[in-house]
Amino acid sequence: MVKSEKEKQVTQSNAAADSQLDGPTGKEASLSPPALSFGQTPVAETEPEKKEKESTQDQQTDENFDIDFDLLPPELRLKIFELGLNADVKGVSISHQAKSLSTKFNFEYDGAASLNMDHGDLNHTLGYDFGSSNVSYGGQYKDVNWGSNYNVGQKSFGLSVGYGAPLRPSREDVNNSFQAGADGLNNVVGNISSVKDDPVKFADDNKDDIKAITKAVSMARKIRKMENKTEFGAGLRLGYSKDQGLSIFVGAQFRF
Repeated sequence: MVKSEKEKQVTQSNAAADSQLDGPTGKEASLSPPALSFGQTPVAETEPEKKEKESTQDQQTDENFDIDFDLLPPELRLKIFELGLNADVKGVSISHQAKSLSTKFNFEYDGAASLNMDHGDLNHTLGYDFGSSNVSYGGQYKDVNWGSNYNVGQKSFGLSVGYGAPLRPSREDVNNSFQAGADGLNNVVGNISSVKDDPVKFADDNKDDIKAITKAVSMARKIRKMENKTEFGAGLRLGYSKDQGLSIFVGAQFRF
C-alpha cells in the first residue's frame, strides 16, 4: 500500500512525539547532565541520621581546640612570663619571680591581705586585716625569726624575737583562744536556724564568732605539729593592751 505524502508527514510527527516521551537513549543518555538544584535538599534526612550528623559535627569542632580554659573560680590559674595569678573561692594570689627575689601578694575575700618577699634565706611578710584593723610584720633569716603586730582599733601591739624552733604558745594564750573558740561555736550553733533564710546575713552577723573558731583550730594544729619533734628554741615576747597592760614572756625549750 502506497502512502501519500501527507500520511508520511503525520507518521513522522507521531514517531518524534513518542521518542520525546520515552526520553533519550544510548549515547544521548550518557551525555545528559544531572539535574541542578538550588536551595533545596535533594534527599530528606531522617531524625536519627540528623542527630548522628550533628553529634559528629560537634565532636569534630571540639577536637579543633586543645585548650580548656575556665574563666571564673572555683579555681583559675594563669602564668605570663614571670607573673602568676591564682584565684579560687577563698581569694586571689599574685606572684612574681625576678631572679632570686620572689614576691607574692595574697588577698582573701573575708578582708585579709598580705605581702610576702623571699630573697634566699631572708623572708619578710607584711599583713593587714580589714576586719580587725590589725597590721602585722614578721620575718626570718636562717634560724632567727621576728614578728610584730599593731591593732589600730584596740590600741594594742605585740613584739617577738626568737631563735631556732618557734616556742609553744603560752598556756594563757592557749586557754584564751580555746575559750573564745568554744563561745563562738555555741553562738554559731544557736543561730544556725537563720542560715536558711539569709545565708549572707548569717555569715555577717557571726563573722567574729567564726574567726574565733578558726583561730582556735589554727592553734590546735600548731600545737599538734610541734609534738614528737626534736628541736631547740628560745624567744622573747612583749605585748601591750588596755585591758591587760604590759606583758613580757621569755622562754627556752628543747623538744625531743
